[in-house]
Amino acid sequence: MRKKVLLLALTSVLMSLCVPAIAQNDYVDLGLSVKWGTVNMGTTELRPYGWYWTWADAMDIKTTDGSRLASKAEWNELLDYCTWKWTEKGGKIGYLITSTIDGYRDRSIFIPASGWLQDGNIKRQNSYGSYWTSTPGVQSGEQGAYGFNFMRDGSEWHSENRYSEQSVRMVMPLSESELTDLSIEKGTLKMSQASVDRLNVTTADGKRILNSACKWVSSDENVVSVMDD
Repeated sequence: MRKKVLLLALTSVLMSLCVPAIAQNDYVDLGLSVKWGTVNMGTTELRPYGWYWTWADAMDIKTTDGSRLASKAEWNELLDYCTWKWTEKGGKIGYLITSTIDGYRDRSIFIPASGWLQDGNIKRQNSYGSYWTSTPGVQSGEQGAYGFNFMRDGSEWHSENRYSEQSVRMVMPLSESELTDLSIEKGTLKMSQASVDRLNVTTADGKRILNSACKWVSSDENVVSVMDD
């Protein structure tokens, strides 16, 4: 057991040291709460789909530009405010994701169906995407974390075992100057018992969605509670 723990720790260190400079990639502003990286973490000419990471490795990635692992809520913004087109780009199959927000409709990112790594073998590359988020899962004992999964005919959320080896797409938080002059879409919200609704936060001009950049809390959890996404 001690040898296994030491080996996992060494692997994590080596991956952190060996991730090439290209992994610190450009970021695209889609008009959302964060800016999205243009390639998977660890992408090189020899590894066009990037590295495959356990959740602990992904959470421990050290960057020099302030980028970090995307959360479940931030992935949901891509689903809610972008179009998803299954296509091919540079020999890779995946989704071209284009913003539907006014002022950003000409901006997009490509996320390949990079598969996942299992027992040293890559599974279902170009037909299935499996990406870690920073959001803990529902398993007991801190054993799980949410992974965003997709294929040609849709997407799904899995609370994954943290030792699964999956892709990582980094995001860049907005600067303080980009988080000013905020507006809540609905001044009041009427809800019936056991119903669910969403409050959208935007810039005053309505041209940027800032939901996941805000921290929501309830003053009385017996009346209304806040969901992560």
